[in-house]
Amino acid sequence: MQLLPLSLCLLTLTGSTFSDGNVPEIIRATEGDNATLTCYINKNIESERFEWKKDGKKDVYLYEGGLLPGQDEQFRGRVSHFDHELKNGDASITISDTKVSDSGVYTCDLPNLHQTFTVRLVVDPVIVRVKEGRDASLPCKINKDIWIEQFYWMKDRKKDVYLYYEGLVLRQDEQFRGRVSYFNHLLRNGNASISISDTKLSDSGFYTCDLTNLHQTFTVRLLVVGELKDRSCELQGRAAKVSTLRPEQTEDKVLLECKVSDVFSRI
Repeated sequence: MQLLPLSLCLLTLTGSTFSDGNVPEIIRATEGDNATLTCYINKNIESERFEWKKDGKKDVYLYEGGLLPGQDEQFRGRVSHFDHELKNGDASITISDTKVSDSGVYTCDLPNLHQTFTVRLVVDPVIVRVKEGRDASLPCKINKDIWIEQFYWMKDRKKDVYLYYEGLVLRQDEQFRGRVSYFNHLLRNGNASISISDTKLSDSGFYTCDLTNLHQTFTVRLLVVGELKDRSCELQGRAAKVSTLRPEQTEDKVLLECKVSDVFSRI
């Protein structure tokens, strides 16, 4: 991390951070966490302008004596600054309820002071692990009644998992037909989660829950794990001839039995 004569800019969040010379500092967060992007200069900035942007084009937060209009829809209602710390030169902001789509390069610019700082945020999706054949619940929640809203679940950005609109399933890929359901009684609580029954290894992948009209997208990674088979009794080579010992023939008086029949291994 590079120190400048008058200022310092960091991104802080619970977790590990990484820095390498002039490469922007990187932080990883799990979707749903809050991220504090810290930008500090040794000067009272209550009347100064500071601008936070994502990827050089999206307006994250614009301040000049107060919040300015022009904030990108993606961040509306999710970003705040520390008003009581402005007198101490703190232009930090907090992004609440982070999304995978929040990942990117952020800049903190104080144009009148000719200071700009850069940091990279990486938001990882929530991971759901389940054994093959079990049911899997994929979370998608928002603080709003979505009874009359449309939400759209996709797998790997190409397969239609569940498209909900006013109680109807409008599109669904054959892979998921008859195996996906939503929680109807929780829609008014903003819960657009779904459950996939009788999971298969092919169900593993990245799922997105898109609430189009609300400009909200959530990402979940599903990992379906197959059952491990006990192959300890399989022998290499030709069909095995197995014999057993009687307990009195072993030194520790314990009989270990392994039954093998017609085993041909290619390992």
